[in-house]
Amino acid sequence: MSSKFYKFFDFLLSSIGTRTLYYFWFVGLFSISTGSFAQNIIDSVYVPNLIQHTPDSILIAPTDTIRPDSAAVKPKKKPLESEFKYQSSDSTDIDLELKQVKLYRNAQVNYQGIELKAAYILLDMNTKTLMAYGKKDSLGEVYGKPQFKEGKEEFTADSMVYNFETKKGIIKGVFTQQGEGYLHSEINKKLANNEICIKNGKYTTCDHEHPHFYLALTKAKVIPDDKIVSGPAYLVIEDVVLPIGIPFGFFPNRKGGASGVIIPTYGDDLSRGFNLTNGGYYFYINDYTDTKFIGDIYSNGSWGLANETRYNVKYLFNGSLYGKYSKFLKYSDEPNKTEEVTYNIKWTHNQDPKAHPYQTFSASVDFGSSKFKQYNNTSQNDRLSTSQNSSISYNRRFANSPFSLSVNARQSQQTSINNTQNVGKMDFTLPELNLSMSRIQPLKRKTRVGSERWYEKIGFSYTGNFRNVATGIDEDTLWTNYTLQQFRNGVQHSIPLSISLNVLKYLNISPSISLTERWYFKSLDRYYNADSARVEIDTIDGFARAGDFLISIPVSTKLYGMYQIKGKNPLVKAFRHIVTPTVSFSWRPDFSEPQWGYYQEIYHNDSLIGNYSRFEGGSGAWNGIYGSPAAGRSGMVNFNLSNNFEMKVRNRKDTVTGGKIIKLIDRLSVRTGYNMAVDTLNWSNVDFSAGTQIGQILNIDMSMNFDPYEINMNTGKRINYLLWQDGKLGRLNSANLSTGLRLTSKGLKNEKPNRNLSENERETLRNHGISDQMIDQGYADFSMPWNISVNYAINFRNSFNSSLKDFEETISQTLNINGSVNITTNWKASVTSGWDFQKDEVSYTSVTLMRDLHCWQMSFNWVPFGAYQSYYFKINVKSAMLQDLKYEQRRSWLEEL
Repeated sequence: MSSKFYKFFDFLLSSIGTRTLYYFWFVGLFSISTGSFAQNIIDSVYVPNLIQHTPDSILIAPTDTIRPDSAAVKPKKKPLESEFKYQSSDSTDIDLELKQVKLYRNAQVNYQGIELKAAYILLDMNTKTLMAYGKKDSLGEVYGKPQFKEGKEEFTADSMVYNFETKKGIIKGVFTQQGEGYLHSEINKKLANNEICIKNGKYTTCDHEHPHFYLALTKAKVIPDDKIVSGPAYLVIEDVVLPIGIPFGFFPNRKGGASGVIIPTYGDDLSRGFNLTNGGYYFYINDYTDTKFIGDIYSNGSWGLANETRYNVKYLFNGSLYGKYSKFLKYSDEPNKTEEVTYNIKWTHNQDPKAHPYQTFSASVDFGSSKFKQYNNTSQNDRLSTSQNSSISYNRRFANSPFSLSVNARQSQQTSINNTQNVGKMDFTLPELNLSMSRIQPLKRKTRVGSERWYEKIGFSYTGNFRNVATGIDEDTLWTNYTLQQFRNGVQHSIPLSISLNVLKYLNISPSISLTERWYFKSLDRYYNADSARVEIDTIDGFARAGDFLISIPVSTKLYGMYQIKGKNPLVKAFRHIVTPTVSFSWRPDFSEPQWGYYQEIYHNDSLIGNYSRFEGGSGAWNGIYGSPAAGRSGMVNFNLSNNFEMKVRNRKDTVTGGKIIKLIDRLSVRTGYNMAVDTLNWSNVDFSAGTQIGQILNIDMSMNFDPYEINMNTGKRINYLLWQDGKLGRLNSANLSTGLRLTSKGLKNEKPNRNLSENERETLRNHGISDQMIDQGYADFSMPWNISVNYAINFRNSFNSSLKDFEETISQTLNINGSVNITTNWKASVTSGWDFQKDEVSYTSVTLMRDLHCWQMSFNWVPFGAYQSYYFKINVKSAMLQDLKYEQRRSWLEEL
């Protein structure tokens, strides 16, 4: 019996570790050491023997006690400072002799800033008092309880007596809100400065008339917008008194924030042992900034420290800065131990749209060690992500001009524990500058007379880009000179010049020429090394340029086909087919020819070995970030055929058209091209793609790529022989299929009339948010709110393996399932899972159960297996004021990966 009591007491201590009770315990210990210090504080803020004051001694203004004959002199009555307004719905009884007014049923009195409502109100002009209380109906239920309002102060009571001259009162059965909390009390004394003295009170954050939990206060004093000071108090949950008492305490009742202790969370970890996490101290700096310092400690010696600072300046910007450093110890069978140090920095910054009309600044930084998510408690989304990315951006638009400027910095890092080869690899873009000019039409007349002339449609735009990038940086070499040496940079200018014309009414022609200029600060010089019998590369520092251009003339139109169903109001009214053919011609010269100077021909013994670009060195050498002008002349004719199939069905709800459009195939396209500038291998690969949506619940997308030419099985290169000649479409290089199914309870409706439903059935519908009007119109949804989504993707690759001298097929598949259901209005369950086809096992699975307990909330998260196997149970008070009144239990079985 005693062991069970101690376990129960231990549970209570862990669950009632609130910041407020820490104040209680601290002050309580201090009071023990200083004798009667605690009682002196309580007496200084509390009027003793409150209930023994009679209403007359409290409410009636005292007479003059200075004059000796004051008892014989009748005090002068002060006139009312403003008009009394009163009303009632039943009757009003006015007694002129006693100067009393009695108001019955829905009574209301207004005087200056005071408003009082009740079932019965007595107004006594002699004593300047108001007395109000509720009445009982035939069933014994009390109605019309007094509701008092003065300025921002407002409360409900069972009865009250109030002196509107001294602004003092005795109130019984009070229920009032104080900040985020609610105060219940049996007897109160209201003072002239709006302070309230309480006896037998309850303080809670539950808004029910009979709260689910509260701190029982034997006596207390409420100082508005400052604090609530209490005498001895104890915790009560569901009317069960818990064996936890405190001598006295302070409840913050101020507007704004306050600093305080953050209670840590207890947990158990398979590899690190027992732990206390996320405990520390919160600092409220001002209305714009706050910060908190928290830490983790584990029984095996591991630890972590973190800081999070938030800032918010209204109409300007807001954001947060988070940083954590942790050290985890790993023990093996040997006595030696190894350390795993992880760190993470997160910064988010958002500018308010009203801050500046022409410029914006934003940041989303997530930078740190690749194993941070593995060793630290992170969210489910963080666990499933395969990378962490950072970006900082500044954008500026120049007023009354087409120009804009943007400056960006980006970083990405591979963090997937399943990709051990590239885990920790980083890519940097630091910085990137873009100067752009929106499209302008320089030949357009400022004052147009008549129709627009064709040359006025000529327009061009400009984009200038500077980038400094480094790719594949290893985490271990990040802070070394090696990383600086890996950065590559350059400048690119792009000027597209175009015009859009309508020819023969139905043809759209958009001729364009695209000019591209690349600037580098390095280039390559190759030479043949006879000793090694190979081509060597030297990197030359200095400015180098490379420019190219492309001329393009696309022509497109739309063709419509319609088939209407005959008959009297058929269900399917018509089918429509939309075809969008596009033919585009583009021409580009051969920029590898010597006159351009972008390529270098290498000879050995008067024999041409190769023609190499001065800006692309291949693997292990310097490569220009914008590439090089293309080699080989191109005269491409590209063909694209897009199709859309729709069906029009009868729809009685649409009284205008009487029909509804349903897309059968949203997209079906075929694309290929023919190069007229080459002698062989003229045809490009053939691409097929299709996509549709069925019933607004199922999405299907697919694509295929075919190579029309045969392959030399010895070299793996294409030969000039079309597979079409053998009646084949081509060789399948790749194929992709993805589908997503989403079902929700909102989509299920029963349109049968429901006017004969029973009252219980109607009440069920009302609880789901359906009005009586919608029920009478035939709307019913008896299902519980739920949703489920299933996403499946399969990818096929057919690539040539030079070592096997044959094609090698690879198939990859992914399956993800997400679902949630509201079991009742307060219970909700959700599941995330899937199937890993490569490992042939269930992928990351998480089960979450949540319960709304009105003023409390409960959650349970369970990861049953895998690298993040764990469970986490939490029950806590919803209110932020008592956020540490909670019980948490967690355990993880972190795998060593």
